[in-house]
Amino acid sequence: MKVQVGITVLLIATVSALAGDEPGVLSVSGAFFPYVRPERWGQVTANLGNPAEQAMQVKFILFAKDSASGQIRYTRGANLPPRTRRIVRLGHRIGIIKPKRLPSKKLSYGNSEQNFRLENTATNKILDSNFMLVRPLGPKQYCIAYVDTEITPGQDHSYLANIPDKPFGQVALANSSQRLLPDRWYGYSSLEMFIISSSEPADLLDSQIDAVLDWVGRGGVLLVTAHSSAERTLAGRLAEAAGVVVAGSHQEYRFEARSTEGEDRFEIDLVTPMTMAHLCPMSGTKVLWEANGMPLLTSRRFGSGVIFTLSVPVGALASKTVSQPKNNTSQPTSRPRDKTDRSGMLWQTISGQAKRTTPISVDAFAEAAKDKLPQIAGRRSPDRRTPVCIVGVLVVLFGLLGLFMRFIRRGELIWLVMIPVGLLGTVGMLVWGMTLRKEPRLSFLALASSRPDGTAHVQQLSTYYTPKTEDGAFSSGSTLGTIRPAVSTSISVMKLTEISAKRTMTLENVRVIANSSRTAYAESPMILSGRLVTKLSLGPKGLSGTITNNTGADVFDALVIAGGRAYSLGDLPAGRATEVVINDPPLPKDTYTEKTLFPSKEDRLRSDLISAMVSQASGQNRRLSNPSPMLLGWSRQRLLDPLGKTFTKDVESKGLTLLTSPLVMLKSPPDTKVVVPSGLLKLHIGGHPPVWDQKKQQFNKSTLSGEVVLSFAPPAATVELTDAHATLQITMRAPNCRIRFFAVTGKEDQAEEKALIQTIDRPVGTYKISFENLRRIEGAYEIIIKVDPVAADKQNKHERISILWKIESLNLTLEGVSK
Repeated sequence: MKVQVGITVLLIATVSALAGDEPGVLSVSGAFFPYVRPERWGQVTANLGNPAEQAMQVKFILFAKDSASGQIRYTRGANLPPRTRRIVRLGHRIGIIKPKRLPSKKLSYGNSEQNFRLENTATNKILDSNFMLVRPLGPKQYCIAYVDTEITPGQDHSYLANIPDKPFGQVALANSSQRLLPDRWYGYSSLEMFIISSSEPADLLDSQIDAVLDWVGRGGVLLVTAHSSAERTLAGRLAEAAGVVVAGSHQEYRFEARSTEGEDRFEIDLVTPMTMAHLCPMSGTKVLWEANGMPLLTSRRFGSGVIFTLSVPVGALASKTVSQPKNNTSQPTSRPRDKTDRSGMLWQTISGQAKRTTPISVDAFAEAAKDKLPQIAGRRSPDRRTPVCIVGVLVVLFGLLGLFMRFIRRGELIWLVMIPVGLLGTVGMLVWGMTLRKEPRLSFLALASSRPDGTAHVQQLSTYYTPKTEDGAFSSGSTLGTIRPAVSTSISVMKLTEISAKRTMTLENVRVIANSSRTAYAESPMILSGRLVTKLSLGPKGLSGTITNNTGADVFDALVIAGGRAYSLGDLPAGRATEVVINDPPLPKDTYTEKTLFPSKEDRLRSDLISAMVSQASGQNRRLSNPSPMLLGWSRQRLLDPLGKTFTKDVESKGLTLLTSPLVMLKSPPDTKVVVPSGLLKLHIGGHPPVWDQKKQQFNKSTLSGEVVLSFAPPAATVELTDAHATLQITMRAPNCRIRFFAVTGKEDQAEEKALIQTIDRPVGTYKISFENLRRIEGAYEIIIKVDPVAADKQNKHERISILWKIESLNLTLEGVSK
């Protein structure tokens, strides 16, 4: 009988009594009560018990449905000694769970059941079976999970679901005990943010810390907050990754918070005294908010993700403790303080920083690679069309020969001619088919998202071809990896797929029919044999310097993707330092290969693949929100080996690996002329009407007068400029408009001035405008483009001028002298 529940429950422990002396499942618990994200990997912890007097080999099985591969069962073997309990962890991937349609015509995700079973490995006898309740997250829900090992007065996480202005949208709040924290990176895949409120480092496994950091490096968001043992928690690898050291702590009753990038501020009156840690930021760590003269909130990039550190507990920012700041005057005031919650500004900062994604969308890789793999890696072997072609040729040959015999009225020759010709044709076609048979072959396409420390997250799609029917297994290639089949649903429904959690996650019982292939998708963090070492800085030629290829393999058609633009670097031979220069003009739009004049088929396919993966900057409401530039390059080395021992050992391998890593830039020497290419500028396009489409990364047409505001700045921490001047190359069509270009100019000790630089009537085409003596205001330079209808002539002065204007493209280059 199904269990009906009315509370939000996910992967909750489902207890089953042990029957007699048979082993059984005492409980199954998910890491983050009570949610899971469909189509994402997770991890469950099963508590197995054996009350018998003899040991037994058992297999814990978890059943799940995959939208592309049908039903999959995830298995984990275990040896249960007599009269013992044992904890086992199992990675799994929940398939798509269809929401229910409510009477109000809204879709709702209710509780679902996920079956599990315990079997005797030797006899396949079912020892125990039950189900656990699953609450899937909706596509618009932002899952925040936390771990808190101590009960602190005033500590409260529940308000995170009701932060003013909802910086995270619809929040689903989950929690976990320290014991249940996943020890693999994929156990955190359902989360958008993970908060370590309180933990005991001595009880944390090294594998749990590795899992958290691997998940952050792949794009996760981690927030570490203060508590009584903050000095112990923020130590070792976690402190190094977060970029802070805790120098001490004290109890605080109130404090005033102030943003380091603006005038935003609020005051905190704590209901009960709470711990405030003394954070000491390391190099490369940014202080976003301060309180009482000390860092309140810091951030540091870690791989593709970000780690925040908060010097107070999360509960200190609850709405009941926050008030509007007092008057800045020293005179007392009788006006009561407004109790409006303004701590949402701090969470807005966290939300905005977390949305600054890298230009490469790793989640889009699997779908893009699945379409391009057969075309890029190729197969060069006979497929199932070969026997069809052989039979077809024979049918056509016999048909034509029979018609010919009937036409010449010599039917008696059919037995003398057609039978020998048919036999010879059959033998000839068989010999021809045999010549087409190739050796077993592995085609692959991989994406390696590397980090400055030499580690990388690898995603690889692999297709194995064999000329004969084989049974074997695909492996994730790493103890930390995941694997799943990437096959058509028609094939998957014919046989239940099994993924076992042995030393490596393995796709079991894979049968590859003769002259056909099977495809698997593996994903894993790993340590690379070497990396691309960059020594680049801004100078008179743009971004220039050397890139040393220590990967052990030649890298070709390397690119830098920055600000939605691509800059070609050419080939980077293995073991050599290559001189490179990055400057405008960039490659044409949606062209990501150097050979653009006569591109080969592989060039076009690789360009299409990168186009599908390159995403633009998010957070269109944030100022200067462009992501960091990325370095990309192609290699022919295979990073993950998916073939199990049962497959043929000597396999020809062909494919491509796309290496990506953040582009590290050094600080420019002082008193050096500097040219900042357009892609490296932190550019924000605003104004009214909003003609810039942030999602599509293009300008829209407008029939209204208005202005476009360009706010731009050089890369942070690399250069500060004096004598700044910019060049704007703009292509636009506005035949009935007058365009005026303004800029904020003048010296810092003078009043701010918006100077008119140039006026263009009825612009149609490309124009180049220079802006001298630019002045930096609030961290950015500013150019204003005002659009108005042209004045009517004297004869038709009462006629209304219809305006229609559009900016086709713009390219902005900044120059100056470094301080």
